[in-house]
Amino acid sequence: MANDGAGGGWLRCGCRLARLVPDDFRRHCRAARRERLLSWRSLLDAAVERLEEPPAVTKEAAETQLVPASFWAHRQAAREEDLLAVRSLVDSFLDWVEAWLEEPPAAETVRRVEVE
Repeated sequence: MANDGAGGGWLRCGCRLARLVPDDFRRHCRAARRERLLSWRSLLDAAVERLEEPPAVTKEAAETQLVPASFWAHRQAAREEDLLAVRSLVDSFLDWVEAWLEEPPAAETVRRVEVE
């Protein structure tokens, strides 16, 4: 798995946990982060445009949305990517469990821990 830092700092650290995360999870986390940034960019762009325009007192100007539609579209895309990332993580875990159930490790390799 290529480590492109798509899932945040904990995936870039090179720790053992990062190797357990599938590439799809990383890809979807990166896409979700990008969509969140795009949503904030559209919100800021709309605010700048309102500042640059001369003040209008028309009914149309009063009905102008404070939050542009592109903000909500990018937020929706970010949520979808988040869900896809979690689904890929769950799918990967289920594949691992199914493989383990088909051929469990030998008894010598399983470490037992006693709990008091």
